Order: sequence, then structure tokens, then C-alpha cells
Amino acid sequence: MPPSPAAQRVFAVVCAAAFAACALAVFAPQPGWKLFAASILALAAWLAAKDVARRTVRERGLTRYIAWALLLGYAWLAIGALIALGDPLFAPGRPAYDAALHAWFLGFVFSMVFGHAPIIVPRCSA
Repeated sequence: MPPSPAAQRVFAVVCAAAFAACALAVFAPQPGWKLFAASILALAAWLAAKDVARRTVRERGLTRYIAWALLLGYAWLAIGALIALGDPLFAPGRPAYDAALHAWFLGFVFSMVFGHAPIIVPRCSA
């Protein structure tokens, strides 16, 4: 089922906050990164709460695999955000910066790639 209109508005606000945080980070890195991390944490929570993967994880086979990959990806988003929020001086060159970026770009991205690959790859060969 599609999300309610209220849930769609929350999603739009969270996405707008993430984009605004990126713009803010150019001029004020510390508050920009903190707002970005908070918005990514909110996005992970929204996705975990509203995505159909919460229901399809109880299925079998490929459907379950895809659901687990998506849910684990949302967990990686949250982990990266919590790392970024937990470091008072979150900035390039700090261990927390590297850990958060690895959580986002390796954990989340690879979870999404592996979760969607069984759907996408067979269509590419047809």
C-alpha cells in the first residue's frame, strides 16, 4: 500500500532537509554535516517504518533476500548517521568521518546494489 499523504509529506521534508544540509555544509561544515546526519537518520527511520520490506521479509526465496538487503541498507544509513552525530568534530581526516562514509557508501550502497541486482540483471540480458 502506498504511504499516507502525511507520511509522504514527512518524506518530502526529510529529503528537503538533506538537500538543505548539503548546501549548508559548503558554507558551515559542522552544522551542515550534523543536519545531514540527522536527516539521513530520519530517512532511515522513515524507510524502515514505511517500506514494504518489513512485510516481505517474512516471505521465502528471492523476495526475502531482497527485503533483508533493503532493511540492512537502512540499518547502514542509520549507523553512519549515528557515527556522524556522535563525533563532536565530525570532519575529513577524523576516524568517525571515514567510518560514517564507509557505512553510507559501502554498507548502504552495496546493500542496495545486491538487493536490486536480481531484479535488474535478468532484464539486462533479455
